Amino acid sequence: MNGPRVLRGLIVVVFLLVGLALGGSASAGSRTLRMVPLVEHWNGSSWTQVKVAPPGAQLVELNAVVAPSATDVWAFGYTHYAQHWDGTSWTRVALPVPKGVHSPEFDAAAAISPNDIWAVGNAAHEIFDHWNGHTWEMVRNPLSHSRILGVSALSSKDVWAVGQTRKGTSLRTLTVHWNGKAWKRVPSPSPATPYTPPGSIGDTLAAVAGDSPRDVWAVGQYYRLAANGDHAVHPLVLHWNGSRWSAVSSPDPAGATHRSFLFGVTAPSPSGIWAVGSASRHGNQHALAEHWDGAHWKLVPATRNPLFGASGLSANDVWAAGGWTSGDVEHWDGSAWTIQTKLVHDDALIAIAEVSPTDVWAVGVQFVS
Repeated sequence: MNGPRVLRGLIVVVFLLVGLALGGSASAGSRTLRMVPLVEHWNGSSWTQVKVAPPGAQLVELNAVVAPSATDVWAFGYTHYAQHWDGTSWTRVALPVPKGVHSPEFDAAAAISPNDIWAVGNAAHEIFDHWNGHTWEMVRNPLSHSRILGVSALSSKDVWAVGQTRKGTSLRTLTVHWNGKAWKRVPSPSPATPYTPPGSIGDTLAAVAGDSPRDVWAVGQYYRLAANGDHAVHPLVLHWNGSRWSAVSSPDPAGATHRSFLFGVTAPSPSGIWAVGSASRHGNQHALAEHWDGAHWKLVPATRNPLFGASGLSANDVWAAGGWTSGDVEHWDGSAWTIQTKLVHDDALIAIAEVSPTDVWAVGVQFVS
């Protein structure tokens, strides 16, 4: 996910999880480029691009994908249509949005089963859409002046969504919980800072994942101004132990005056949690991968471009998708991250979902002339 809304040519504004807000076109040298949805599929030996249904509206990218089964895959993006894969082809399915909203932004999704799926996003209001196996319905929520960027479902009565909420002129972390009947806001910590940052770079949670009701992780970023005037954006990790959220220390390779973000998290096992994102080094953004071994978060070398989404079925089978100057998919086999595919210049992958080791989907945006 989420992708941030503004993770474009620079990750400096970090509204998590990519969302090229350029009005549908971009310039690369002398070329004028259009942005269109991108879907890639792994069959166990190679990645191939799969054509999606005509997007309709103004879809320029896909931000989220869930895969309950090989014949039931859903993708969501900047439109009120979802894309659905039935094992043969992609088709459009309308999503409910608040009245008067023409350009919703669906940033994340979570699936419990083919008959229990959540898609969350934002427009004039926060959007929580639910699939019951037959229809999509919009569910009421208690939020205002907030933005939802991530969602994770442990059961039909245990779903978490995360993002940011405005407090005065600054942004603070946001967590809300679904108990099977209603969404309820739950207090979450925001690292203290002596300075109120611009609204676009406050404390934010981009993604959430858990392996049990008492072991849920949310990741993002927080802003800090040092006493000497230096400022930076640091990785933020929160943990839910069944009763409260608390901040957990995590590595920050960029240092005190640079920017590091965590955009995605996956939790295939209690000691196999992975968080991925971006770290600034020498003015450039690079891949950031951190691993929770049951006791500590540790940096693990990853290559090339920033990583925006992660998905794993086991501690030794984890996928991460991202890209900056080109789209990347990286795979963790229990010993190292390796690049599994490299797309052409200007393509980016934003989210990834694994059905099995031989069935993985990645979605994002493609730039075409």
